[in-house]
Amino acid sequence: MADKTNSPLMTNGFHLVVDALKLNGVDTIYGVAGIPVTDLARLAQASGIRYIGFRHEQSAGNAAAISGYLTQKPAFASRFRRLASSTAWWPWRTPPPTVSQ
Repeated sequence: MADKTNSPLMTNGFHLVVDALKLNGVDTIYGVAGIPVTDLARLAQASGIRYIGFRHEQSAGNAAAISGYLTQKPAFASRFRRLASSTAWWPWRTPPPTVSQ
């Protein structure tokens, strides 16, 4: 009989985030690694998503925004806040450019 902790039906939030990213066509995560984010980055890399680390949050956000604009696909940036702040993830979905006549 299978142990409940090793059951394939059990999951956690990081698995759900990675599955959602893959379903939405995200192939790269831009971010600043920190303790809450390292597990997500490892799991994403193990499932085939590339993680590109930055030293500053603004650079990661800019890279995700530029990637989303150039590829017209959703881009994903993660950030790590220190000392009891929360970790936030920003999915960027840039609208297609409009053509004015």
